[in-house]
Amino acid sequence: MSTGLRELTTFQGAHCDTFCHPPVDGSLSVPELYEYHATKSPQHPLFVYADEQKELKTIRYPEAFRAIQRAAGIASGHYKFSAEQSQNASQPPVCGILAVADTLSYLALIVGLMYIGLSPFPISTRNSAAGVAHLLKATGVQKLFVSKDPAMRRLSKEAIDILAKEGYTIETIPMPQFGDLYTQSEPEPVVFRKIGLDATAIIMHSSGECGSTAFPKPIRMSNRNFIQWGILPYHGDVDICNVAIAVHSLPVFHAMSAINLVWATCAGSIMSCFKPSPSPAPPTPDTFLEAIVATDSKVVFCVPAFVEAWARFPDNITILQTLKAIIYAGAPLNVAIGDRLSSAGVNLVPFYGSTEMGCFSTFIPKSKQHSEWQYFGISKHLSVEMVPQDNFDNVFEPVVLASPSFSPNAINTTIKGQPGYASSDLLLRHPTNPDLYKVFGRADDQIMLSTGEKTNPVPLETMFVQDPHIAAAIMFGRGRFQNGILIQPKEPFEPGDTAKLTTLRNAIWRKVNNYAPTHSRIFKEVRTI
Repeated sequence: MSTGLRELTTFQGAHCDTFCHPPVDGSLSVPELYEYHATKSPQHPLFVYADEQKELKTIRYPEAFRAIQRAAGIASGHYKFSAEQSQNASQPPVCGILAVADTLSYLALIVGLMYIGLSPFPISTRNSAAGVAHLLKATGVQKLFVSKDPAMRRLSKEAIDILAKEGYTIETIPMPQFGDLYTQSEPEPVVFRKIGLDATAIIMHSSGECGSTAFPKPIRMSNRNFIQWGILPYHGDVDICNVAIAVHSLPVFHAMSAINLVWATCAGSIMSCFKPSPSPAPPTPDTFLEAIVATDSKVVFCVPAFVEAWARFPDNITILQTLKAIIYAGAPLNVAIGDRLSSAGVNLVPFYGSTEMGCFSTFIPKSKQHSEWQYFGISKHLSVEMVPQDNFDNVFEPVVLASPSFSPNAINTTIKGQPGYASSDLLLRHPTNPDLYKVFGRADDQIMLSTGEKTNPVPLETMFVQDPHIAAAIMFGRGRFQNGILIQPKEPFEPGDTAKLTTLRNAIWRKVNNYAPTHSRIFKEVRTI
């Protein structure tokens, strides 16, 4: 795994005197990269946030690495390696995290678990109890960090109770908080355990349901691939070293957040986030935009729902015009809003990719024509086969092939003898520039919401039609804030009969929601046709 960084498209930190470039050839693991910067880049910022008085606070690498060591110490007090595990650095034990926590504390725990030789598995707080139980069992988790809030305590208990009926036990550990990790005292010494380059560094999971079940799918990422994610900015056109990237709205259990862990250490970017709090509140468009201004963030990374909300108010446009880029991902941005913002000089950058294949699009490209804001080029680090689609002109399914420089985190196909990951996405080629594409749709039935979450409607529709009251069901919601479903009752009745409508709604409503993740649930907003 040899990487000559200066030979790539854009050398990061060419004019930054606080960031010392680390070796990214795999000789250092992710926690070792943080330790490297604590010594070699002690004045370089890692996090910035604004306090209650809107004053900017900076966390630099030495302080962050001490927090990582404290998190590692907390975890090591609950985990004893067997003799077999001590000798096997290729298959680290997996430790789960199910927590509502601030970004600084959560990321310290993730790297702290890596430090002692564990594979962290951050789990979405939006999953159902059945979904959490499935993920815990599928990855062999035996110990689970859980935050103290009632919602996560309840969710973890329900998931553990499900597994207990199968004879599977899990120990819960209190999630450490900011005050536990970021203190002035020196941390207790912790034994560092280095895992292999091809061992699992971290596990993420799909945001939507997979296959024929209503459950998300765990995706293992090797140490090698995680570091390759970190050098992605070197394949782009913009130097992001010493640039504050606003990650306030990104859930830490999502790949969009995890990638910032390695962008920072490999390319020198700064994570801009909310002030640490024992009970962090969900971000709103207003609180997020205020924080962007207060932290002087120059790049924003978020789902389209925030951009669409900001665009409703003309005063916000002035703020958005000052940014180097708004990188949106996870879903399509409303075309009318995108046209208006781009025409006003707001730099909109689509970030297309997935946990399985990583980032597909160029990060970050040079400025394009305003009319091309939806389009993106293919990142130079990838080996890609664009598979044409029957009956569609200029529409392709991208397949990322395994290559010496990069391999997808999941393999599901072989093309011309090379293993690869077929995305099931459909991309439309630009009418005049063959190097640019935009998202056209899905080859499967997956619904992409404006929040960036995804729903596979097939298993949920199947659950609905198994109900004796329902003859047919079709889900919808692409580009919307939430899903909807069209229901045909088995016993027809007049739409104006509110009593029968209420009875049907109450009879069918809860069953699917007990299995679906929060973002895929159906709400009682009844419309009749």
